Parts: sequence; C-alpha cells; structure tokens
Amino acid sequence: MSKGRIRHIESEKRKARIRILLTAGLFLGMFCVGAGCAKDSPADSGVQDIVPENGAGPDGTPVTDAWNGADTTGTQETAQVGKLILTLPKGYSESTTDGLYLNQNYPDDQSNVYIYATEKTTDFEQVMAGGREQFAAFLDDAYEEQYKERPEISMTRYEAVSVGNYPAYAVELSYDLKGVHYVQLEYIVDADKTYYIAFSQVGDSLWMEAFRGSAETMIFSEAE
Repeated sequence: MSKGRIRHIESEKRKARIRILLTAGLFLGMFCVGAGCAKDSPADSGVQDIVPENGAGPDGTPVTDAWNGADTTGTQETAQVGKLILTLPKGYSESTTDGLYLNQNYPDDQSNVYIYATEKTTDFEQVMAGGREQFAAFLDDAYEEQYKERPEISMTRYEAVSVGNYPAYAVELSYDLKGVHYVQLEYIVDADKTYYIAFSQVGDSLWMEAFRGSAETMIFSEAE
C-alpha cells in the first residue's frame, strides 16, 4: 500500500474519531430526554417531546426563569461518572439514565446535564486541534444527516483548558434547531478516559450561570 493511501486512511480514521468525540455526547445530552429515558413524574409517563415546542411547556406557557439565583428545596447533589466528580446546579438530580441529570422543572424545562466517559483517545490534541471551524462543521453535518437542517451555530468559546490537571477543551455555543433555542457549554477532558460533559440549556430557561458554576467544581478522584 502506498504512503499516500496510508495517510488517507489515517486521515479518515481521525475524522471518524473527531466526529464521535465532538457529537456523540452532544446528541445524547440533547435527545435522551426525548427518547423517554428520563425519570417519570406522577403526571408523566417519562416519554416527552425532545424539547418544548418553541420553548413552551405542555400547557403552552413559556419556560422561563428556571434559575434566578434563589435557593431551591433540598441540597445540591453530586454527580460522579468514572473518576469525574462535580456538584450539580441547584435543583438538578440524577435520572434513570446513567449520566443524565434533569432539573426539578422537568418536563416543562428539558435543560439537562449529561456526562459520559469513553475509552481514552491516543491522539487527543490532534483530534481537537482543528479548532472551532472544524467543530462547527461536524455539528452542521450531523444535524443535517439527522434532521435535514443546518442550524446557524454561534460559537463564543473554543478554548484549551485544564480540568483537575488534565488537558481539556471548553466549548460554548448556541443555535436554533426545529424552532427551539439551545445554549450549550461542553467540556472534553483527556484523563484516565476521555470524558464528555455537556450542559444544555433549552428554550427560554436561564441556566448558564449555574452551569458555569457547576463546571468550576469538576475534580477527579483516585477511584471510581
């Protein structure tokens, strides 16, 4: 096999890894709720639309002011996936789906926190080095393939950071898809595994300040 052919195959493999790394957790975080994998409530079977239509709840009222700095009932919960530990925003708790955390206003507000860990990538920096343009392009392709729509993505942050002394990237973006507005804060961390943490604000809810505060609590334990 020629060297050129080998380089082409390696390039295609790297593109596949990038697509998986940058989009898998994003889609799971966005659409797991719609697939019916959230915890049931007394008035709900657990199977909901992916997001409220145009940011409105089941009764048609706007979903607004989900978090305004006021205390909520109960204590803040801690989430742990693998060795990653973080303090969830007030009002969030674990659902019946591993790694998926929902707020106390679900299903009216389908904003969520999703965390998953996968096998450690051997070329993290190479995979992430494509920058925000590559990230946005892969998201565009994934949305078009899944929903036949290419949303206009506004990416305000794509930054190399560290989380618990491990190399990581932080990404913040927003877009409209199927008539619903999304704002997302995402972290991809190269630790003992590759960790993906997605904070997704849906519709007119106001979670971003709480999400950023939650992200600042991320640490890694010695044991799972």
